[in-house]
Amino acid sequence: MAPKPLQRFYWRTLLLIFAPIFVTVFYLIVWRLYMVPADADLKFSTADHHIWFYYAWFVVGVFGLNWSRDGLVGVEVAMLQTKFWQPLDNRELMMHRETRWSGPAGWIYWICHIPSRKRLWILLSSVSILIFVGLPLSGLSFEITDGFIKSSTPPLVIGRTKENLYDRKPTDSFDLLVNSWKIGSFPIVPGYGILYTPKDVLRNDYENLNSFPNTLPLTKSMPEVFLAPQAKYPIGGKPWGLRASYNCSIVQDASTFTILNERPLSSLDVNQNDFQRASGKITWATFQTPSGNSISSFIALPETGPGSNLWGYIEIGRSQVLANERGPESSRNGTDPSYNDQRGIFEYALWQIRRKNSYNETEYRPSYKFNDKLEATIRGMPSPALQLDNGTWIWNTTFFQVNRINNTDNLVDGTVDIREYLKADRYSPRDGSIEWIQA
Repeated sequence: MAPKPLQRFYWRTLLLIFAPIFVTVFYLIVWRLYMVPADADLKFSTADHHIWFYYAWFVVGVFGLNWSRDGLVGVEVAMLQTKFWQPLDNRELMMHRETRWSGPAGWIYWICHIPSRKRLWILLSSVSILIFVGLPLSGLSFEITDGFIKSSTPPLVIGRTKENLYDRKPTDSFDLLVNSWKIGSFPIVPGYGILYTPKDVLRNDYENLNSFPNTLPLTKSMPEVFLAPQAKYPIGGKPWGLRASYNCSIVQDASTFTILNERPLSSLDVNQNDFQRASGKITWATFQTPSGNSISSFIALPETGPGSNLWGYIEIGRSQVLANERGPESSRNGTDPSYNDQRGIFEYALWQIRRKNSYNETEYRPSYKFNDKLEATIRGMPSPALQLDNGTWIWNTTFFQVNRINNTDNLVDGTVDIREYLKADRYSPRDGSIEWIQA
């Protein structure tokens, strides 16, 4: 009598082949299209109802364990019939009874009772352990978090376009900036407040980019950012905006300057500054450095008010790139903004003098304590004012002497005292005028 043919497990074979592929493809689709990186600054997606993917993976985990066990059972039957994997005795065959290699109960029992496990049992148990542990734990990568989804509703944005960038009123913008500076306000981006950065910028390294709304740092450097129109929530598309970056550093030595250290060799165009002075409103002087950059100087001496005992002298150095950026180029239609990708340099030096007031400050304002301690000053920089032994302050006349350029051949023609253009003689502090003596 011929032996009965062995049963073939077609369903188990197909399940073992296609179930892992299905689970892997499902995970890859969710990972690539719907998962948001845990370290993403803005968590957003193009699809809604992500929570169903979260629950679906636990369903896959439950069925996946059964699918893997059923598939390995078919593999086990086939391998037990081969010469290499077949059991050598009944005890080894008992180890495969009821597929005890596929669950924790069987693993613990046979580990405790059988000192020497056979290789087929070890192989099937190892595969089962990987599936039993790995498949459910992979669901932990699907963490639910708050975020944004794509909407078809057009957003209401705040900002400028290239058509109306130059419609801003300079006076209003300047007043707004000055008032914000007076109260120490941080420059916060409006709306949701997003400063876009290149992919290679580690935003966690910048405190002002760690939270929203983003701010512009006042005393530190800022990487290259793109400032686009803002909305209440993050928006997508192809915006028009401002691309900029700056490196802000405190100067400790005059040699660190690249523009202001050229001041001794700079020249003042007398005719140009005379024209500005004739308008009666210009109280600064501008002179050119040998490298083509510009330096502007100001004197700040309040005539009246609480700050009348505070004197200041300011010099601002600007590279040629910044000095030439004054609006739309004449070759354009007047609406397109001018742009260049050259890096500009802006340097600022401030000298301050606090003179004793005519009244007792402590008695007049008990809660007001002025900090007289100075931080490290700029080494190698001369001073525009000097204090005599009797406490009187005088201008350093030598400091204000710069080369003079005439109008004929654009050559240096002697020197000129730039205080004439700063209108320094109009200020009369409470304890007397500043003396004009050579120092």
